[in-house]
Amino acid sequence: MTLTLKINLIIYASLLILCVVTATVIYIRAKKTPEFYSLTAFYLCLMFWTALYMNELMSTSEARMYFNVRLTLIPTMFVGALFLIFALYYAGKITLTNRTKIILLILLPELLCVWPLFTQRYFHLVLVSKVFGGYHDVWGPLMIVSEVFTFLYIIAAVVLIGKKLRSRGKKYVWLLAFAVSIPLVLQVLQVLVKPLTELGVYLTLPGFAFFCVLITVYVLKYRLIEVVPAASHKLFSMINKAVFILDAGGEVIESNEAAALYFQNMIEIKPYMDFEKVFDALVPYCDDKNKLEQMKSRAAAGETGAYEGMLVLQATATGNRQYAVDISPIFSGSGKLLGKLVVFNDMTEFTMRTLAGERSRVSDDLHDSLGNSINVISSNLEYVLNNFADTPEVRECLQISYDRAIGAFVQLRRIVDELTPVDIEQRGLLWALDTLFYKLRVKGLNIDFSHNIGDDSRISKSKLAKTVYRICQEAINNAVVHGRAKNIAVTLHEGDGSLKVFISDDGVGCEHITPSNGLNAMRNRVESLGGKLSLGSPDGGGFNIKATFPFDIAAGETPAEPGEGRTP
Repeated sequence: MTLTLKINLIIYASLLILCVVTATVIYIRAKKTPEFYSLTAFYLCLMFWTALYMNELMSTSEARMYFNVRLTLIPTMFVGALFLIFALYYAGKITLTNRTKIILLILLPELLCVWPLFTQRYFHLVLVSKVFGGYHDVWGPLMIVSEVFTFLYIIAAVVLIGKKLRSRGKKYVWLLAFAVSIPLVLQVLQVLVKPLTELGVYLTLPGFAFFCVLITVYVLKYRLIEVVPAASHKLFSMINKAVFILDAGGEVIESNEAAALYFQNMIEIKPYMDFEKVFDALVPYCDDKNKLEQMKSRAAAGETGAYEGMLVLQATATGNRQYAVDISPIFSGSGKLLGKLVVFNDMTEFTMRTLAGERSRVSDDLHDSLGNSINVISSNLEYVLNNFADTPEVRECLQISYDRAIGAFVQLRRIVDELTPVDIEQRGLLWALDTLFYKLRVKGLNIDFSHNIGDDSRISKSKLAKTVYRICQEAINNAVVHGRAKNIAVTLHEGDGSLKVFISDDGVGCEHITPSNGLNAMRNRVESLGGKLSLGSPDGGGFNIKATFPFDIAAGETPAEPGEGRTP
């Protein structure tokens, strides 16, 4: 055995071992998809090529050599076709309906070139001559055609994979280009450098072997093969929950369209980014930093625990959003951590609908049960007060009870209105106030309402409308409960770029005005819109409230919130 032969056998044996190891690793770790099986076929073809070529080198006779050459050329001709089939699967070009036609179409040129290997008469179309123990081969036209198709197939495969990888970034395209350049450069050297051929050194097979190894590394590290099959990926993309698939190292393997939509103004979701960066980007939008840190730790690399919780994020275009967050580890059959599934489910609308339903239910219960009870009590008290209160003491006692019952009804009316808010924007502020006053008039309150507003459509669509409604509601409640008023006057006056609200009653009044929760809330509402609130109680009794807001009804200018268009 010559030194050159020993060196070749060592090289090819090392390549064979390398191919077997890499193929075994990817078989263990990769998801069993059509892309995986097509890439496995490519590996097997390359391993057969290597093993059969080693067998050819150790031929003991010319007849044995020609027999081994026939075996070696079979995988040699099909290696490019199998790689192109893998690329077509990876690019999503092969489906269940067209796979047979496409695969046969790709294999057909190689099948036409390979058939002479099984005949003695036409073998020269593949190999014209070969010297036993030497390194001078003369190839036939079909072998040259096969090599041309092989390299065309590889170039087409590179283009397909490159287009698919371009969406992940230029880095992955350059990595693929580097892998492909190795067999091409070595093949050029094989043709141009004559001493290599004279020494019996063939670089084509080592070039393909190194190409195979690099592709394997990219598959494992950068996941060239999709982890989600095509049909599942389509369903995965349609889910309206934000879904992230993480690997065991905490990197994002895949995310659906909803994930990008959920966090579009907070962070750009990129493939293979560390998922901790997602939680870091959410810090400015979340008040509960401890909960966010807890979620981050559960999604970290190596963490095997599950997590369920709620997360509220602020400063979004539609206001605060409430998310249900679920972090679930994914294990293999042997219990090894493969990755995690992180799901964000926007519960904001559901929570609002649930709260609205509960408010409506509680409102109806209060109105139907407690409201009717108070109504009966006040009616009976009124009847007894008018017909059987013969002594001053009895009349005073009944009067206090009656006033308390009316006050309780007004308070109940306010609570019911807050539980089921009036649609001021659609129906208008004047309609909402008329409705409120009508419901209170039937209980014996005399409410006089006047205004100089012709068209309230503009004001009804502003934040000011709800504020005016709540101020009137709170003022009437205070007048009845604390002032025991019987007559109340409400006036709205628009002019000179402002809206003024006047509310007065004939209650008992007070010598010293002590701000209560109700009055403080009223003042906060007014000042939040840049307005002013003044309170007064004349010596003769009663209570007066005046609220002035900067607002031009004709222009429809909404008063600014604090920090919005106003300076201190």
